[in-house]
Amino acid sequence: MTGNGPDALAALNTQPAIDIADSPPGAIGGGYLGGLGYASLDDPPPDPAHPPIRFGFYDHLLRHHGARWTFEMLWTPSRSAALEEALARARELVRAEAPDRRERAKLTAIRFPDRETHLRAVAAAQDLIARGGMYQANICAELTARLQGHPFELWRQLVQSLGPSHAAYLPTALGLSIGASPELFLRRHGDAAATSPIKGTRPRSTDPALDAASRAELAASSKDRAENVMIVDLMRNDLGRVARTGGVAVSDLLRVTAGAGVWHLVSRVEAHLRVGVSDADLLGATFPPGSVTGAPKIAARAAIARLEQQPRRLYTGAVGILSPTQGLELAVAIRTFEIDTSVDGNGGGIVRLGIGGGITEGSDPAAEYEECLVKAAPLLRAAAPE
Repeated sequence: MTGNGPDALAALNTQPAIDIADSPPGAIGGGYLGGLGYASLDDPPPDPAHPPIRFGFYDHLLRHHGARWTFEMLWTPSRSAALEEALARARELVRAEAPDRRERAKLTAIRFPDRETHLRAVAAAQDLIARGGMYQANICAELTARLQGHPFELWRQLVQSLGPSHAAYLPTALGLSIGASPELFLRRHGDAAATSPIKGTRPRSTDPALDAASRAELAASSKDRAENVMIVDLMRNDLGRVARTGGVAVSDLLRVTAGAGVWHLVSRVEAHLRVGVSDADLLGATFPPGSVTGAPKIAARAAIARLEQQPRRLYTGAVGILSPTQGLELAVAIRTFEIDTSVDGNGGGIVRLGIGGGITEGSDPAAEYEECLVKAAPLLRAAAPE
């Protein structure tokens, strides 16, 4: 399923009725897998030839749990024979010998964002904030490179190196998206929904004393704490549009959390949704994620369109699953390589990596540029020659 706008979102509400009474705990079975680009709700669509909403519905999954494989299905009588065939293919795959490991994937011809251009964009955002147009805007830049090797091997290296909480390997309009996101955008099960915005980042160190100092600096940073609280308020407001009266609460605020090569400042907002609220309703109220737009969201998005050098594609959108058994789980599409494989049909391609951060009136433009490089560093290490 591909498309753009509310009608495309509404299509995600069409899920089969599944009896899960006897299913094992945690079983998914299938559902919609895919992603929503940053401009998924824009009208008119940014590029009609490449719609930003791309999901496929799967009624069976082969899952690896660290030590074993399981085959799960959403069984219906009409699909019984096809699912038996899929199970037979899955057994063959599991029994087959693992293929020889491909040559390590590497990024070459890396081109970092132009520093002066990014500093000017940050200063322009601060000017808008000072004039009262908004409180915060997430201004991003773009790193480009050339992939030498197979995209799947690059993804394997990312997952092995970063251990992300939300990994994704997805087809896109122009090729592939390879993600290692640390940030939960939305999780929904029944009438319970939650989001965990990240705002505030510091580099980690192998030196325990330096690492502890970096963590303490983030925890004490008034600028980062204020930035995080602004987005918490924004997400409370977004969820409040579809929640029961009094049904929104902040369950965790300003927790310093270890990530791959960085410390993050993370909060959590939870909501109990009104009766009848669909997944499309929830996404319509909250998308795109507040942590990658700013506050107020409409003003921040207008600033982003004006100040960034390239339009965002999947980056800062969302990736994940909408399941009839386990509900919805979407990650923010950050720490994500977007690969245009059309230039190289034998693997490889042109790689784009979006990097950015929240800008407030008190931001230091030079420090904001350095933060972009800090966020990119663990991904580049995972794609470096051994």
